[in-house]
Amino acid sequence: MKCLTSGTLTDALIVEVQCGASEAQDVISLNGPAPLYPRVGAIAGSPAAKDVILAPGERGFTYIAGVGYTPPNSVPSLSQGHSMMSPNGPFNGPAESTIWHVDCSTGSLTAQWTNPDGTQHPNLFYYDPDADYVGLTGDLNEYKYYYQANPFVVPALLPRPIEELVRGRLPMESVYADTCPFSHPLEDLVLVRCRFSESHPILKLTPSTNSTVKARASAVPISYAVGNIQVKRDGVPIGYIRKTFRSSTSKYFTHGALTDALAVEVQCGASGAQFILPLTRPDAQYPYVGAVAGPTSNLGPESSGYVYLSAVGYTPENSPPSVSAGNSMQSIYSNRPSEATIWHVDCATGAMTAQWTNPSGSQPPNVFFYDESEGFLGMTGDLNEVFLTYGGTSYVVTLHFVPSSPSP
Repeated sequence: MKCLTSGTLTDALIVEVQCGASEAQDVISLNGPAPLYPRVGAIAGSPAAKDVILAPGERGFTYIAGVGYTPPNSVPSLSQGHSMMSPNGPFNGPAESTIWHVDCSTGSLTAQWTNPDGTQHPNLFYYDPDADYVGLTGDLNEYKYYYQANPFVVPALLPRPIEELVRGRLPMESVYADTCPFSHPLEDLVLVRCRFSESHPILKLTPSTNSTVKARASAVPISYAVGNIQVKRDGVPIGYIRKTFRSSTSKYFTHGALTDALAVEVQCGASGAQFILPLTRPDAQYPYVGAVAGPTSNLGPESSGYVYLSAVGYTPENSPPSVSAGNSMQSIYSNRPSEATIWHVDCATGAMTAQWTNPSGSQPPNVFFYDESEGFLGMTGDLNEVFLTYGGTSYVVTLHFVPSSPSP
């Protein structure tokens, strides 16, 4: 039973923040150990009503951990899930994700919890050395009295930027500690724990131009590269995957000019399929670049099945398509399943492939294609069958990762 602990810069958690955001934002962890909940957010101390309210005179508090998406200024929610959930567990309190305010000129991070009645009171970060975790509360004295704890204030989370203030590293390891006060399965827990001293109770993001980080303490370091996804037809570039969807009513990816290209981060040296996170997300609720099924979820030879490239929720590698993970196209096509961890990237050549897993678990070869009639990028196992069934004008394309700076 393990959880995250503090450590050195080389083992730090990498997060993405938005500079200049006019309202609260969510913070994505790029190398966290539980991709099902990639957002760093707040989880109420327990489901008890008193523990969900953060305000003067109230004992309420939150943990900082991996959470599902909630909109800005929304009340705490359990429906999107979080990393501390377990059946009938004591830590199944509701959570919030879009709580962060970042001043990139000073590096200061603050967070604002919204109470169930919609009120918002000043919050402060604290560290509880007995339980060894960082949290939020509205009244530290009430917390101390009720829980007989000895926490101290962490004045602010102070990030120092890397890569043009887009990402930074927290001194929170993306590795596991052998001791943890909470009992949860390894794959379900992303509790952020940090150790501080009274003389230096401030978290900082530290700058670096080196994008090599450890994804696990015992793992071989993986390098991360930022760039764009180029689309080619017969080896000739025709554009880049665009950072915005085809339209507000056609929420799938198309291609366009480099100036409008989607910036993504990929893992170089990954041993299996990986997920891809865009740096600027066209849909905040679904942070991964993935595939959404067309009329059928089966792709293969002599099958008319195809998928759209779109924004999706998390699914593990080699898992069948999931309806529950959600995707950006749900408002257009309800109950269409999707997959996220489908990508293979050769950083040496830039070649990108993707593998769709059928509901049966089979994985026939896929090809990328572009449908000129509808203006979408997709995958299929038999483009000729797609044409014979649906008509239109489609042709095979290939995808290539083009780094915006040299990979380490």
